Amino acid sequence: MTTLPDALTAVETALEGLSVALCTGQPDVVLSAEEPLADAVRRLIAAPPPESADDRARAYEGIRAVRIALLKCQLLGRSSAGLQQLMTPQSAYTPTGYGAPAARPVSLETRT
Repeated sequence: MTTLPDALTAVETALEGLSVALCTGQPDVVLSAEEPLADAVRRLIAAPPPESADDRARAYEGIRAVRIALLKCQLLGRSSAGLQQLMTPQSAYTPTGYGAPAARPVSLETRT
């Protein structure tokens, strides 16, 4: 069974791989980086709590490293979504990943 510090290291490594994939701007590369992340998260969920003081210290450092790697991925994701919105203003998604509301005409045309 994987220890908690080792599981956290695996999650950090997978997140670093995802951030590299996000930098490519290629959806297939990003999707392929998500599978190792899912596997690492499954191992993290199954990891038992640390028993020794040394493992607890390593776990705290691992949590810190995972938080930094996750923040990096979030920032890269927001940047790429913002870039997509600049390049294609009629994008189907907002920078947060949710569906964008339908575009409404700016003015009304009336005939009398």
